[in-house]
Amino acid sequence: MAAAFLHFVLVMAAAFLHSVLQVEDHCRRSPLERLPLHRCRALASEGDAASVYRSSEFAASTNGREGGWRGAGYNPNFENADEYPPRLEHVQAPSAKEIDLNALANKNKREQYTVEDKRNIYAMLLARNGEHGRLKKGVLDSVARDGNCSRRCVSRIWKESKLGGGVNSIKNNLKLKTGRKKMSLDIEALEAIPPGERTTIRQVAAGLHMSKSTVHRRLKEKVMRRVSNELKPSLTEANKKARVAYCLENLEPSSLEDNPTFKGSFNKVHLDEKIFYRTRKTQKMYLSNREEAPKRECKHKNHIQQIMFLSAMARPRYDSQGNCVFDGKIGVWAFVDWVQAQKKSANRGRGEWELKPSTSVDRNKSREYIV
Repeated sequence: MAAAFLHFVLVMAAAFLHSVLQVEDHCRRSPLERLPLHRCRALASEGDAASVYRSSEFAASTNGREGGWRGAGYNPNFENADEYPPRLEHVQAPSAKEIDLNALANKNKREQYTVEDKRNIYAMLLARNGEHGRLKKGVLDSVARDGNCSRRCVSRIWKESKLGGGVNSIKNNLKLKTGRKKMSLDIEALEAIPPGERTTIRQVAAGLHMSKSTVHRRLKEKVMRRVSNELKPSLTEANKKARVAYCLENLEPSSLEDNPTFKGSFNKVHLDEKIFYRTRKTQKMYLSNREEAPKRECKHKNHIQQIMFLSAMARPRYDSQGNCVFDGKIGVWAFVDWVQAQKKSANRGRGEWELKPSTSVDRNKSREYIV
């Protein structure tokens, strides 16, 4: 009994080992070698034995990896993707066509045919079908193809002629004015809104009880306009007289009677002061694809150092031939002070003199630079 059981166990182990070896040998084979023998013979009989051999070598070298049995260079856009064995050459996929979304959005999808066009289509139907009440097979497609219109349009023309009683019933029923009426903007109601309460389209739409899109369309049609209202200084009578007196002082006395002319102002220098930050928090710049953005650092982004400049400028001078002998640019100076360092650092020792921007620019500082 024990001998019979031992024999049974050995037979089952041998059968299992044989099946494992068959599976391993099957996986080791190329995809072409896995085909049945009659399929390989059919491929060889088609006169492409050399390409079958090359495909078998390529598939065996890849062993089913890096792209499957079609190989690493397989293009999924290949139009003959179902053929076997596959072609090894790389096929360039056709470039995608550019689509103009604006043209598609503004395209009128439904074409309107004139009465003459419809009656010409009806004449083609009569010539190919006759006066029969039902269209023959193929007439509808041929007329739609030759008339460059849809089958639905041809069918509708045929039904209109049968229901109306002939060619006189075929006409274009398109009305001259369709859709809802245009909403007009009441100018008097717009002017009645206080100016401070119509600074945005939303406020104007709420005051006129209209939608924002309607108000925006009226704005594009120039029924209303958008302006930038500037804040101007309030001048007293003394201010106005001072301005007029300043203008009169800059006029040539000899030209007041005939043609008032301003003086040359060649003896005047214009001064202006401007304060700048040493850098910005964010700075746009254009870089190439291979360079990195520069690293900018500071102690605190909200406390960037400021510096004030003084610029002086006069009127340019020209000679008798029109050549510029003096461009009028006198100079630009920074408001800075020489101070002693309070602490020692890696850049300088304690007590050394260094140049720093002025913390305050008052009357005395300006007089120091000007005089």
